[in-house]
Amino acid sequence: MIVQKPRRPVDERREEGPLEPPPAGRFARSYGAVVVWLAPLLVVLVGGAAYGAYRYPPAIASAPTTSDALLPKHPAAFAVERDSRRLFGAPVATPYAVVQRNPNGLSARVQGASFSKALQVDQGKVPELRGVKAIPIANSLGIVPSSREHGTTIVTFLYFPGRTPSGTAVADAGRYARYLGPKLDMVGTTGAEPARIEQFNLLASRIHWTEGATVLLILLIVGIALRAVLAPILTVLSAGVAFLISQHVLGWLEANSSLTMPEELQGVAVALMLGVVTDYSVFYLTSAREALRDGVRTRDAVRHSTVINTPIVFTAGAVVSFGVASLMLGTLGFFRSFGPGMAITVATGLVVSVLLVPGMLRLLGPALFWPGLRQGPPAVRQWREKVSYLATRKPVALVLAAAVFAALALAASGLSNGLPLGLQLVQGLPSNNPVAVAARAAGQGFAPGVVSPTELLLRAPGIDRRRSALARLETALERQPHVAGVIGARDQPTGRRFGGAFAPKGGAARYAIIFDSDPTEAPAIRHLERLQQALPSLLRRYGLGGTRVGWGGETALGVETVDATSTSLWRVIGVAFAVNFVFLLLFLRSVFAPLYLLVASAAALAATFGLTVYFFTEVLHDSGLPYYIPVAFSVLLLSLGSDYNIFVVGRVWKEADRRPLQEAVAAAAPQAGRAITVAGLALALSFALLAIIPITPFAVMAFAMGSGILIDTFLVRSVLVPALVVVAGEAGRWPRRSPNGVSADEPLAREV
Repeated sequence: MIVQKPRRPVDERREEGPLEPPPAGRFARSYGAVVVWLAPLLVVLVGGAAYGAYRYPPAIASAPTTSDALLPKHPAAFAVERDSRRLFGAPVATPYAVVQRNPNGLSARVQGASFSKALQVDQGKVPELRGVKAIPIANSLGIVPSSREHGTTIVTFLYFPGRTPSGTAVADAGRYARYLGPKLDMVGTTGAEPARIEQFNLLASRIHWTEGATVLLILLIVGIALRAVLAPILTVLSAGVAFLISQHVLGWLEANSSLTMPEELQGVAVALMLGVVTDYSVFYLTSAREALRDGVRTRDAVRHSTVINTPIVFTAGAVVSFGVASLMLGTLGFFRSFGPGMAITVATGLVVSVLLVPGMLRLLGPALFWPGLRQGPPAVRQWREKVSYLATRKPVALVLAAAVFAALALAASGLSNGLPLGLQLVQGLPSNNPVAVAARAAGQGFAPGVVSPTELLLRAPGIDRRRSALARLETALERQPHVAGVIGARDQPTGRRFGGAFAPKGGAARYAIIFDSDPTEAPAIRHLERLQQALPSLLRRYGLGGTRVGWGGETALGVETVDATSTSLWRVIGVAFAVNFVFLLLFLRSVFAPLYLLVASAAALAATFGLTVYFFTEVLHDSGLPYYIPVAFSVLLLSLGSDYNIFVVGRVWKEADRRPLQEAVAAAAPQAGRAITVAGLALALSFALLAIIPITPFAVMAFAMGSGILIDTFLVRSVLVPALVVVAGEAGRWPRRSPNGVSADEPLAREV
């Protein structure tokens, strides 16, 4: 005789009697008791830590990111520039330029006065600019054959003593521009270092708007989701306390170590702290609210929420902290600062969330959820229950998993041509920014690459006597794709002490190569990479084989930086995957489940960056992505994805200890999905608000993180992960087994 076993409803309510204690470890049960009996002490402890952090160590000092932080150690381009300074008196490349332009033509008087004033500065006759070297180049010389203008633009390159701070040099470049004055058709200063300073100023002026908007957003989302007034206030208060502590801890580290924090850290830290603390708070608050709504006493509801969520929150926070700390393995100073900075931010948010939120839950109880506690969320409708059970049938789950993977693969197709990486300096600024305006004016008069030509340095005994071969090489270089102009042996046939094509003491010659695109962005970097590959055959063709070659300038630095980023990307992501695997293995006590969960995370990561590349290159017609985005934010997205994996699969595993796996998925996934939807939406929109800062790197951050978290929340964790759990079945839990011995693959019938 076959007796059908009744199914348990997805939204099963508690029967009368005490709340069933969840299965948990000794630590979780002990901490639940601590929260119940010592909640005031936990709140005082967090308050004291916040006061001590505010009162004693300094806060992190925001400052513009320096070139040293943005570049690999000992870049070859810097060595070439030092050699060029020693051999010729000054390198070709400089990150400082002043632009004059009149589209109707610069008069002879203006051109003469401009060159005269540059000579006065060179001779030290301008006291406030003593030590500065000014080299003006007019487009009347025809050095860019493709330029449609003639006699409309002068770009003056400014060279400063070797150890001049970038802030001082930018200020002096501004003084030179004012020295020329509007009567000489001065447009403004431009270059890599002025662009960095401008980006920092824009960040500092808008960061408080971002913070305020994010706080209001979280108040709105959490308030609506929980139908409460005090719960969202507690969430924002916890994030604020955690952010205060983290900023002063980072400030102490900055003051007592060699660690320096890039300015990009501040905006990302705000969004990350508010997002992760909201995640962890929502987990605690949702569980407690459900128990209180069912009539459980405050003490038992808080203990229940603490016991269930603390292991999940602690493991999730550790995954994110250790995951982003893997950035320390990157080859660039930016990553070695960004990694520990983000790790400390997340770790502080974790500790404050675990201490303060359960403590305040115990002290305030149902008052936290006023006025909507009695209403509660509506019961799961019958059709939703049926859909939930239908989705947990293996054939349906297999179709769902295949459909999601197909959608992710389609989104990832944007990576078919690789990641277009650049430095996003001048092009990262708003189009009306003075530095961007000056760069655009220089590009119209010459070509975009004129603001920072690439230096090609050739060294060989007697090379200065082979001028015919060098002139033919210059012609060949001009014919290379995307080379707008070349200045070299053909243009300056005589030796000069300063700025010449030949070293006065012989043995070296050089060219200034101007590309037809912004010198620090992805297109120019790729053009230079192709030129570097073609150069050896060109040298042999013109009898210059065996010549030592060096590349200097911002584009050459960009090539080295992108190469270092590519090396860092695979190294850091490999370590981040390993860290995530270990934590998932320890938490889930399963070998197979972490593997398919990480495959899902990798697919979501590829889809995110495929969409990001497509949006910024094809839709917005931008030049590419900031070089540090793929490394830094891949690790963040991967770790945050594991955060949600732990919450979803952790809930399913607990249910599977009491019922068949298929039923466990149908019961636990929708319940966990509600909390993840609120948390993921808050986290995604927190990062999306970084777009308030009007520079391209933050727009890319906002899109990549926002879209990545939304993909993770609504597609991967809500659909793909439950489907994979069902498809893998009980084998996915190996070597873990259900205590009751019930398998997900058993039929829901038993013989009597």
